[in-house]
Amino acid sequence: MQKALFLFSTMLLLIVSCSSGSNSEAERNMSVGVAESATKQSYATEDAAAPQADGSMPADEEVSSNARPAPLPSPDGKPNTYIGDAKPVPQLIKTVEYRFQADNVDKTAANVEVATRNNQGYVSSSNFNTSSGVKQYNMVLRVPNQNLEKLLAEIDKEAVFVNYKNVRTSDVTEEYTDIQTRLKTKRDVMERYVEVLRKKAQKVTDILDAEEKIRVLQEEIEAKEGRLRFLQNQVAYSTLNLEFYQQSTIQSEPNVVSRNFFSDLLEAFVGGWHSILGLIVGLISIWPTLLILLGLYFLARRFYVKWRDRK
Repeated sequence: MQKALFLFSTMLLLIVSCSSGSNSEAERNMSVGVAESATKQSYATEDAAAPQADGSMPADEEVSSNARPAPLPSPDGKPNTYIGDAKPVPQLIKTVEYRFQADNVDKTAANVEVATRNNQGYVSSSNFNTSSGVKQYNMVLRVPNQNLEKLLAEIDKEAVFVNYKNVRTSDVTEEYTDIQTRLKTKRDVMERYVEVLRKKAQKVTDILDAEEKIRVLQEEIEAKEGRLRFLQNQVAYSTLNLEFYQQSTIQSEPNVVSRNFFSDLLEAFVGGWHSILGLIVGLISIWPTLLILLGLYFLARRFYVKWRDRK
C-alpha cells in the first residue's frame, strides 16, 4: 500500500512539473514574439520617418506632424472650450441702455462727462436735439468694466425719473478661445512653410507655391488678430448708451398776430394789383396765339364781305 502511494505521488509531481515547464516555455515564446513585433514596428517607424532622397518628409509623417488631438465633447453636446486642463477666463461684454429725465440737461451732460473721465472712460459720441418742446441728449460712453457700477451710481444722482435701465451681458468666451487656438495653429503652419521655403524648396514652382501659401496664411492671421483685438476692447470696456431729456418751456407754435379792417383792405388791394400784373404777364406770354387768332379773324371777315357782295 505504501509503495502504491509512493508511485502515485511521484507520477503526480512529474505531471505538475511538466505542465509548469510547458507554461513557462509558452510565456517565453510569447514574450519573444511580442519583442520581435515591437522591434519590427520600431524599424518600420524609423524607416517611414527617414527623409527621402530629395530631403523632404514623407506624406504620412507630414500629416502626423500636423495632427492635433480632437477636443472631447462636453456632456451637453456643445463644443468644449477647455484648452488642456485649464478652464479659460470668461470673456464678457457688458452693454447698458439707460434713459431718464433730468432737471437741466446741459448741467447733466457736463457732470456725466466729468464722471466718465474720473472713471478712466471716454465719451464716444454726443448728440443734442430739441423736438416738441423737449430737450434731449444722446451719449455713448465707454468705461472700464471695473468702474461701470461706480459710474452708474454717479449718473443715478442726475435722474429725476428713470424710464428704463437695462444691463445686457454677452459671453464671447467660446469665440475668443477659438480665435486664439486658430491663431496658434496658423502660426505653426506658416512657420513650417517658411522652413520649407528656406531649406527644402529648390524648384521655382515649389518656391512660388510656398510663398502663396504663406501670403494666404498671413492674411488670415491678420484678420483673426483684428477680430481678437476688437473682442479684447469690447471686453475691457463696457458700453453705456445714455439718453436723458428735459421738458422745455419753449412753445411749439408762435402766437397768432391780431388783424383789423385796414390791414385786410391793404392786403386786398395788394392782391388785386398782383392779379392785374399776373394777367398782363399771361397775355404777353401767349402773344403768338393771339396773333394767329387775329389773323384768322381778318381772313374770315374778308371772305364774309366778298360773299355778301356777290349776293
